[in-house]
Amino acid sequence: MDNYLDADNRMTEEAWYQATQKGHEAYDAVEILLKGLEIPLPDGIHFIDKGGHPRHHIRSRWWQAGATTYKDTAIVPPDAQSSIPTDSIPADLLPGYDGKKPLFLGHYWMQADKPVPLTEHIACLDYSVANEHVDANNKHGKLVAYRWQGEQTLTSDHFVWVS
Repeated sequence: MDNYLDADNRMTEEAWYQATQKGHEAYDAVEILLKGLEIPLPDGIHFIDKGGHPRHHIRSRWWQAGATTYKDTAIVPPDAQSSIPTDSIPADLLPGYDGKKPLFLGHYWMQADKPVPLTEHIACLDYSVANEHVDANNKHGKLVAYRWQGEQTLTSDHFVWVS
């Protein structure tokens, strides 16, 4: 992304335009940064999302060490799990994560009673606050933040939220 940033690491004026053009590498980079990595399912495989639409890509737990199959990495509704194959994911589709730095992500719509780190270095801050159609156990979602104080190992105690 360096060629899309200025000296202060801000997107250039031209990059803003390119980031709106589907198929452009700047568009793809922004999509991944804002929504998370999606992996295409093998040809002919799909699952039905909560809105009844067929999906041919899965949101992935790309940070999960040792995960090598679509089923291992898939973040899909529980009723869609049976549609996800146990085939190995091609190695070039997973970026890997060395696990050395804390990483905060969103757009995964977690639905837990209490936010907790996904791993000792990964925290999701998206708990469905904007979703009108969350499940019966989580009717209103949560607006979540993490009070990071420089720690390398994330802790549940630093999550704060409002329902």
